[in-house]
Amino acid sequence: MKTLLKVATLVVAVSPPALSLAAEPIEFWSNWPAAGELAAVNALVELANQVDADHPVTAKVVPGDFAGYRQQLQIATLGGTPPPAYIFNVGLELRDAVQSGRVRPLTAAWTALNGDEVFSAGLRSLVTFDGVPYAIPVATNVISDIWYNKKLFAELGLTPPTTWEEFGEVCDKLAAAGKECLANGKGPYWSFYTFYPSIIATMGVEGYLGLASGEVAFDSPQFSAALDHFRDNVAAHFMSNWTGGDWVNGADAVVAADVGMDLMGSWFMNYAAAKGAVPGEDIGYFPAPGMADKAIIQIDGLLSGNGLSQDVEAAADAFLEVAGSPAGQAALNVAKGALPANSLTSPDAFSANSLHAQMVKDLLDPAKTTIPNLSLLLPAAFSQDFGTAIERFAAQPTSEVKAMIIESLEAERQQLVADGKFNDWTE
Repeated sequence: MKTLLKVATLVVAVSPPALSLAAEPIEFWSNWPAAGELAAVNALVELANQVDADHPVTAKVVPGDFAGYRQQLQIATLGGTPPPAYIFNVGLELRDAVQSGRVRPLTAAWTALNGDEVFSAGLRSLVTFDGVPYAIPVATNVISDIWYNKKLFAELGLTPPTTWEEFGEVCDKLAAAGKECLANGKGPYWSFYTFYPSIIATMGVEGYLGLASGEVAFDSPQFSAALDHFRDNVAAHFMSNWTGGDWVNGADAVVAADVGMDLMGSWFMNYAAAKGAVPGEDIGYFPAPGMADKAIIQIDGLLSGNGLSQDVEAAADAFLEVAGSPAGQAALNVAKGALPANSLTSPDAFSANSLHAQMVKDLLDPAKTTIPNLSLLLPAAFSQDFGTAIERFAAQPTSEVKAMIIESLEAERQQLVADGKFNDWTE
């Protein structure tokens, strides 16, 4: 694995660290209400409570999209009651939170975990600023794989496509059988994620990173070509009612064999399993066309709010140490269907599910180039605006809408460049 993100080869597991007593319990916030995600929250909390039964961790799951979750975090922080531990974005939004003083350094937990050794250089670059760690990476998900209903494919004599031309042919055959091709869901991120392979297909990794750094203009021919590719090869094949439901509705349709495929994160596996699909038998995955030697990755980090009492800080550090430990990473990621960030996590933890074990193996392939989720590398508000623009174009892929979003995104890019809001992630 190479380039921006590299997860080191997994080796033996070690026991979770012993925790010191704290005066108060802590609350762990997340926006993971879906079946596999909620199981991951519960598994991590259960482990933490086993380690420190005198000071239990309680889980607060905030339903809805990430924008609503972010708003709840802001309300709590402004109200003087920031959560002691919470799931949040790493990358540029974390940098902004650090600069505003909303989060505290996690040096104690990082040092206890030996973070400089167990987390890869790429991960460290997204969670440390000026050499200080502000987040503990806890889960990695590949978001450039396509999940599919294996039984439906077998019934129709279909094989996973490796090119966009083959992808279109598979969609045509699904349509001929009365099935829809590609799932999607409303919201600023799901269409955005499905746009990434089109960026890579037309602009390459360099162009992708150029968008992340603000160096590539949105009124450039390259970006126009990426939109055209997305319109013709991806959005044209979305299920008909995708604007009326979230990603889980699309996943449900794939499990039910009403839709053939879903370009979705690794968490799809455990969600589908919770709905009765057997991983490896009923569902499988393959890289999006052109992504066989690449993987676009979502990274989840655990942060801690600033302004906590000394006792709460100590309890939060203890929980973060459990979450970052091999035992904590295994507990969370086995349940979530995600991949561990701590390189000491044993691969044996995933052996009960051969498909999950294959996901780990695929990601750790030395030839694999891994690339962070573009959304993590952009200013938060701009990331949402970008995603909303792509969602609008997916729903209305007309030349008028295309011109409108290009003009809007380019104006916003120029202002952000002038304000120094971007970051060069290739350094």
